[in-house]
Amino acid sequence: RTVVDELGGIDVDVYADDENGIHDTCQHLDLPRGMNYGLDGDKALKLARARNAGCDNGGDFGLSRSNFDREINQQRIFNAIKNKAFSMGLLTKPTKVIRLIDSLGNNVKTNITMAEVRTLIDVATNLEGEVQSIPTVDQFGVGRIGVQSVVLPRGASVYNMSSLFNYGDFQRYLRKTLLN
Repeated sequence: RTVVDELGGIDVDVYADDENGIHDTCQHLDLPRGMNYGLDGDKALKLARARNAGCDNGGDFGLSRSNFDREINQQRIFNAIKNKAFSMGLLTKPTKVIRLIDSLGNNVKTNITMAEVRTLIDVATNLEGEVQSIPTVDQFGVGRIGVQSVVLPRGASVYNMSSLFNYGDFQRYLRKTLLN
């Protein structure tokens, strides 16, 4: 939240699988699908947490795959932060980087020195391209243990404890995908 506010807000292309956007009662959030300009830190944080968990017994929409859809929006928030930082020339101004790091406060711990930060800034300003990702949505499902929502490997069941931690199929999928 603080980082987004420090940047003066961000523009996020909100993912929702409902044409009406996202309505999440747990986060008290309503956002249209598509580009949302100038999201402040509070709204960005609510979007990062939203997953349609149904806090008020229904009525939620836009994130039917729960955690998986939340992760898509979290990635989009990170990209929006990166884009805003680059567009402001933030990474070429060490004092602004230090202010941004300070704004993270107790949320991030590091032993990186300021000299190392400067090196990272130099490297980051020369990076090109987009973040690459490996689609894994089809490799997992969701279930519930009591009231807790859990992510399970494909084919696993909360009723079969031996299947809960069997990630063999997923590991084979990753090997195959990374080698191609």
